[in-house]
Amino acid sequence: MVLTGSPPGNNGVGAILQRQILEEVPRDRLRIITINPRSVDPKSLKDNVWVDDCLTRKYEHAYRPVGGAVGNLISRLAHAALCRPVLREVTKQCVSAGRQHRCEAVLVVLESPTPIFVAEQVAKQLDVPLYCFVMDGPRLHTHDYGYHGALKEHLLAAFDSAMHHASRIATAGEAMQMAYQSAFNKPTSILRQGVEYREAAFPELSTEGPIKIGLAGSITAREAFMALTDELDRREWTLANRPVIVRIAGAHLRLTPSGPQHIEYYGWRKIPEMLRLMSECDFLYMPQPFSGHLREFAELSFPNKLCTYVPARRPIMLHTPPSASLPKFFDRYPCGPRSTDLAAADLVNQTEQCIQNPAEYRSFQDTVDAAFREALNTAELKRQIYAFLGCSGIDHK
Repeated sequence: MVLTGSPPGNNGVGAILQRQILEEVPRDRLRIITINPRSVDPKSLKDNVWVDDCLTRKYEHAYRPVGGAVGNLISRLAHAALCRPVLREVTKQCVSAGRQHRCEAVLVVLESPTPIFVAEQVAKQLDVPLYCFVMDGPRLHTHDYGYHGALKEHLLAAFDSAMHHASRIATAGEAMQMAYQSAFNKPTSILRQGVEYREAAFPELSTEGPIKIGLAGSITAREAFMALTDELDRREWTLANRPVIVRIAGAHLRLTPSGPQHIEYYGWRKIPEMLRLMSECDFLYMPQPFSGHLREFAELSFPNKLCTYVPARRPIMLHTPPSASLPKFFDRYPCGPRSTDLAAADLVNQTEQCIQNPAEYRSFQDTVDAAFREALNTAELKRQIYAFLGCSGIDHK
């Protein structure tokens, strides 16, 4: 049985990754339950072949009308009065479905408070192994859902308890894998979106016209992106005497320009078109958050947009704090210009130098191709899926 807070499918990076994982298990061996926010109409999922049952999660966001200790107390009491009955009902329905379909294991995607709170109880009541998949650390959820004080500690404790109870754990990257293996002493696999590796000629750096910098997916590192656009503003959107265009393909975009900017916005696109749009760029921009409240997110999470970038075989501009997860990956695979300064002057200087140095540009492309061939592809994803599910008793294809 699979419990997830969002439906697997094709709408978004998380949905695609979940679908890729589940495709490696015979469909008739799966019972997939989505625990959706109230904003999702269950009727909208009736044609989704990756959803068997729909439940609704409610009152996840903290009610905290005032700050300080009083607000924390109100928040905790409101959660107990409103959310706890919902959690009991969700647990009851999941256990009922598990018994009805004789589920042999429970895989829970710990992507919001409700799955975190119910994961351990569902597995215990069914008396089956628990498998936990974590894409983002729990402190991101405490921030996003407004948890403070005792309620925050309650969620973190529930996460730790579920992870301690789990038989196996999967994460999205090496930094989280190392942290959780150390904290919970469990076998931990890495599951991240994969694209099939195929040998292909490297695209050439354009020699005339605009320099295009691509950005795929959500802009979670907004302060880094703003620093990049500020530096381009300072340079009047020109590098190596050529105009610069930033191409963005993602579900949301919010800009606060102080002057003329050259930005192409395509909205969310399916993976094949996303890959095409990125491959048409000269560089791809990979930021991670510098904000203090997103420190754990930056240090542990592995941005799936990197999995979208490497098939394009273009140099990748890494813009990240020193403690973030990707600098270590770039130590292994130096895929392009990189800077750990929030101010983007050094990163943009390196990028301009790369434009003027074809040999360096090609060297970065070689490394991007190596990262694609060795680490970020469907074959590696499948290998990790089998490692993750190997002790569950679930038959693979």
